[in-house]
This record gives sequence, structure tokens and C-alpha cells, in this order.
Amino acid sequence: MAFPFTDRQIKTKLIPPGDAPCASPVFFISPKIVTMNDKWPDSQLVAMGFYSSVVHYAYIATLNARAAMFNFCLWDIAGAYVIFDRLGIEVRSLTNGTLYAPFDTLLYDTQLKVKDTYLVSHPKDYDLFKDILVLRGI
Repeated sequence: MAFPFTDRQIKTKLIPPGDAPCASPVFFISPKIVTMNDKWPDSQLVAMGFYSSVVHYAYIATLNARAAMFNFCLWDIAGAYVIFDRLGIEVRSLTNGTLYAPFDTLLYDTQLKVKDTYLVSHPKDYDLFKDILVLRGI
């Protein structure tokens, strides 16, 4: 959305990606992880990190990014999760592939941070990104 809360506000309609994964090569991940793994496959994706889950989620929801890897707190994803669910974008555990269940209290520590690492992506992209991350030892 451009010029929010002004008379020049331009809204962007969110469109579910359907059966095709997002064509964007952008993947949000900690730049520290990228530098630890110097053979990151640039031909498959461009790793970025804005250090803002809200920005990352907005990019994914508007199909300007392909996926993101997170260890988030409940409040980081609460609003975005509803949008992702409506768009058919999944939040899956990198450990065991289970779908994120926001009301499962066993997923969180005492600070309401998830105990696992999650990948936010189109369902058809999950295996691709999981394989890339496993190859990098993440």
C-alpha cells in the first residue's frame, strides 16, 4: 500500500497464489546465516533480511517474496497468520513439517516465542526451501 492513511492512499489487492509458487527469488533469512554458509545457491534465490517480521510478512503476502524462515513470537505472526491462511500460504515447522497451530500452547516458551523454526511459504515451495536449508546445515 502506498501513501497509507492519506487521501492519495493506493490499496493493493491480495491475490492467492493458486497452484503456482511465487516467482520471486527473494527469501527472507538472517544475513548471519547466509554469511556462515558461503555457498548459498544464488541461482535459486536471493537471501535478504530486514530484521522486521512485519516487512517480511508483507512481502510474502503481496507475492513480492517467496518465503521466510522464522523463530517468531506469538505477537509477530498473529495478524499475518490470518492473512496467510486466507491466501493459502503455509507456516510449517522445519523440524517435522507440521503446520503451525497458533493456539497450541506447547509450541511456545514462557516468553511466547516458538520453540521451533518455521518456514512461511507456498505449500509447493516447502520441500525446496527445506532441502536448501538442510544442505546448508540450518
